[in-house]
Amino acid sequence: MFAAKDGSEALVNLVVTHVRPNYVPMHVRLRGLIPEAKYREEVEGTEGRVYTGAALMYGGYTFPALWADYPSCQVHFTRID
Repeated sequence: MFAAKDGSEALVNLVVTHVRPNYVPMHVRLRGLIPEAKYREEVEGTEGRVYTGAALMYGGYTFPALWADYPSCQVHFTRID
């Protein structure tokens, strides 16, 4: 994960190097965001939901299901307020 020093955006990358049967969703807690700010999720070019910084840092973010050999996902969070 990479976060801007001013908390304006964050970029999270996930690469699965050991794929297992019966997929278990990957869940991470982000760092470096502003708890009271709102962030829009962008997954592979599509804008998604809006989260608060507190939700992403304390509750975390669950990646979408990833299938294939060495699947990867990149999520970009941008501050919107």
